[in-house]
Amino acid sequence: MPAGKDGFCPVRAGLFPSYNCRAWCWHDGECPHEEKCCLRGCDYVCLPPSREKPGICPLAEEAPLAPCGTTCTKDWQCPGAEKCCSSSRCGYVCSAPEPDKPGECPKVRPQRTSEPCTETDSCTHDRDCSRQEKCCFSGCAMRCTRPAQEHPGECPQAEPCWDPRRRRGSQCLDDSVCRREEKCCDTGCGWECVAVPRDSGGKAGGQCVEECQADSQCPRGQRCTSIGCGHICMDIPGGRVGVCPIPREMGTCLDLCNFDEECPWGHKCCSNGCGHICTPASLQERDTVAVPQPSAERCPEECEADSQCPWGQRCTRTSCGRVCVDTPGGRGGACPRPGGGTCLDLCSLDEECPWGHKCCSNGCGHVCTRVSGDAV
Repeated sequence: MPAGKDGFCPVRAGLFPSYNCRAWCWHDGECPHEEKCCLRGCDYVCLPPSREKPGICPLAEEAPLAPCGTTCTKDWQCPGAEKCCSSSRCGYVCSAPEPDKPGECPKVRPQRTSEPCTETDSCTHDRDCSRQEKCCFSGCAMRCTRPAQEHPGECPQAEPCWDPRRRRGSQCLDDSVCRREEKCCDTGCGWECVAVPRDSGGKAGGQCVEECQADSQCPRGQRCTSIGCGHICMDIPGGRVGVCPIPREMGTCLDLCNFDEECPWGHKCCSNGCGHICTPASLQERDTVAVPQPSAERCPEECEADSQCPWGQRCTRTSCGRVCVDTPGGRGGACPRPGGGTCLDLCSLDEECPWGHKCCSNGCGHVCTRVSGDAV
């Protein structure tokens, strides 16, 4: 086999130009000029090369006493998947890229419209997305979205494709492009979205339906609810009568409730200035703020992650929405590299943590973490 050409294959997670999975090339030598034979979606095609390896350099610095990695100036000088990343202590060294969040992006084809796509990318990596969301191709640009979820039910057994006219190409590769009552199934003539009946008892094929594991895996306005045998996404109830008191000071940044029906009778799920807690409701308008109903206009969401804020600011929850605010000077020491943890912001600033700790990212939320006393 001929030697490969210089450069790296570009990657756009979730972009599938077709669902037919064909090999239009087998190696770089079959591609013109500098183009390389790359996997794009499930097709092998010739593409202009990228000068950088896939992935993004980590935000977290190495531990103060850790040895410096291999020095470099370009990605190609680093082994395997490592990238050439800037370090305040060691300069440019080979480092493992920021890990992706769990799950797979939905397999989406580019939108076929008469007007060209004018949408710009709203993310470049999973790190830019909140909670369990991943940075995936949306059909036009890169956007934060939930990982692909398999729909409940089982596909019927594929039959031989006796009619060549039905071989018109596959319509899907996973359930994400199908309606909720459909699954992407092999019909024998290709992969198509097929309606799959659900049992009234919440079982499909004798198995409990597990459509979700957390609220963040459901569409906005729905939550993950137990049905006795499994969990499915259901609409959030409209809420109780009454109004929430205006938060006088910022409370704990935890969501101890999600909607009124989780609270004792006479209470509503209200903002405490940072999180949400069960609070006695009032029927008086004085010193209270009306709770917006699902049909009302939502609070402004200026950001969802720190990476969407200007340098020196972080995404902070207010009593209504999230805004970018200046980050205080903070304490000395470097946060350890995040390894994945609970998707809750248990702190916002270093000053909220015990002495010797910093407010560090755990890969999804922020927690107080013990660090070295050496400044970086």
